[in-house]
Amino acid sequence: MSSLSIPDLAKHLASLTDAQALDLLSSIEGLTARAAAHKAAMAAAEAERDVWAPRLVCPCGEPATVSRHIVWETCNIRAGIQTWKSVPTGGFVMSDTSIADAPQTGSAAIDKANRDLWVSCEKPECGWTRIPGGRDAVVDWE
Repeated sequence: MSSLSIPDLAKHLASLTDAQALDLLSSIEGLTARAAAHKAAMAAAEAERDVWAPRLVCPCGEPATVSRHIVWETCNIRAGIQTWKSVPTGGFVMSDTSIADAPQTGSAAIDKANRDLWVSCEKPECGWTRIPGGRDAVVDWE
């Protein structure tokens, strides 16, 4: 694509038919509206981020670097016996674990806890800060 000088661009615009000029104006208006909508969406996303960011703090006051959350784990199960350190123990054998997004209990307490997030700075002496509804703020996994 060759570059146009301002005078060349002015000549090109002046040579447009009325229909071409209307098409161009409509295209410019559409792009302007899309740009404004994107700018508004980005501002809203930044505001949401800024609401959550102050909560990502370890109990020690340092910025949190790790999180934990409750997941619902589904496993195949069968009755069986295991020998651990030469001691046979009877019970259940579990295998083929998969993780579902939400508990299947219907319990309001478990459903609520499943949406919470706990954060920490990873220091062994630090505890965890609970962020109610924190999993709802997860927007991406890297």
